Amino acid sequence: MISSEVSNLAENLKGQGHMSVEKLELLVGIDQKFNGLLVEHLAALPPDKSHLSICELLLFEEPEKTVPVIRRIFASFPSEVSKFIGKLLESPFYIQRQVIPLLIVNMEYKEEKEALRRCLRDSVVGVARCGALSLEKYNVIPFDDDELMEIVRDLHSSYSESIQCTSSYVIPLIKRKTQFVSEICALKSWRRRYAIAKRIPRLNVSDRAIIYSHLSQDPEEEIRICLASNMEYAEGWDRLVPLFLKDSSPTVRALMIQMVGDKEEFQEMLKEAVSDASWEVRKALLCVHRVDTYKSIVIPLINSLNSTPNWRIRKEILESIEYASKQDGKLLKMFLGKHLLGYLSDKVYEVRAEASRVVGELVMMYPWTIEWLPDIEAIVSSRSYLHRITSVNAALSFDKAHRTEFVKKLLSDPIENVKLYTLEMVDRHGMDEGIKEIVSGLCVSSDEEIRRAARNLLE
Repeated sequence: MISSEVSNLAENLKGQGHMSVEKLELLVGIDQKFNGLLVEHLAALPPDKSHLSICELLLFEEPEKTVPVIRRIFASFPSEVSKFIGKLLESPFYIQRQVIPLLIVNMEYKEEKEALRRCLRDSVVGVARCGALSLEKYNVIPFDDDELMEIVRDLHSSYSESIQCTSSYVIPLIKRKTQFVSEICALKSWRRRYAIAKRIPRLNVSDRAIIYSHLSQDPEEEIRICLASNMEYAEGWDRLVPLFLKDSSPTVRALMIQMVGDKEEFQEMLKEAVSDASWEVRKALLCVHRVDTYKSIVIPLINSLNSTPNWRIRKEILESIEYASKQDGKLLKMFLGKHLLGYLSDKVYEVRAEASRVVGELVMMYPWTIEWLPDIEAIVSSRSYLHRITSVNAALSFDKAHRTEFVKKLLSDPIENVKLYTLEMVDRHGMDEGIKEIVSGLCVSSDEEIRRAARNLLE
């Protein structure tokens, strides 16, 4: 098809003009943009069973977007469901077969079970997985426990390990007690063990206990990470917490600190993490919000890290301080404020700038931060113009929250770069007459960039 004809068809689509099914079919696959336009066009039209032939083609290009269009047509023409689904079941293309479960979920369709079974027995992993995943979407699962158990056995007998793994989506749906989880936990296949471990939140209490009993010391790190990140579903913390806190994986140890950091009974165990060789583990301690833990563990850790030559670690500490301070203002007032304000004079620009931003946000949250007035005044008056530049964010917010006048001092700074950056940061809608007067004076500055910034601010 010549490009001009395609362009005309596309323009008709945008204009919602009437086009025959034959012409609409010509657009499928020409261009990704046209595919999207075509789906939108069909969705805007009244349901028409003749559009199913176009939708069948669109399943190759935009399967997820096309499914709702097909389901809408099915709702208006239920007699077309069996014929269309039957055609897709026989399709040699897996991308068409794998949407079948999504098309029939929660829909009146008498051959629903057989269609799902065929998808679950499909030799292509994607089709079998879509079939298994779709079962969770049903208001009423179409299979009883015996049928679900049969499906699991069929999946386990597949030649493909990936298809065998899809049973982990079906097992949680079985209400009856089975041996499936125990059997999977004993397998040599780490993929099978990992697949069932990822389903911990969906499994019943008995099956969860089996997983934590069998896999808490699994040789595969990802499986142990999965268990540690789902500890809220586990029982027997007295056994598991010490085990995971001594795990060979830093990620597992860090996850466990995050899980138990605020719990009284595990505070003594956390002290050992201060000397952990992994920064990932020590960083997890910074997210603990207990006041007593901060005093005995976190603050000594911050003190030991403040002198590190790696500025990225200081920046990560700063991010943790921000998070903890926004969660609990008491921690900020008692412990963290001193460290946060200290970062305003850090030797690295990225740390100073981040500290200034954080201070700016926190002074707007907590009225008591007026206590920081001497510290803000000191940094705004610093002998280093680089420190004065990065203080602008904090100073502007402090002015707004506590009615101070640091911005006037910064706009009158002897260094042009400080004045320029302040002009760029000032909110034109928040200027009082005093600030406007200073800005007006800067409109005749000898520095061209300052003149331009000042004039832009007054426009």
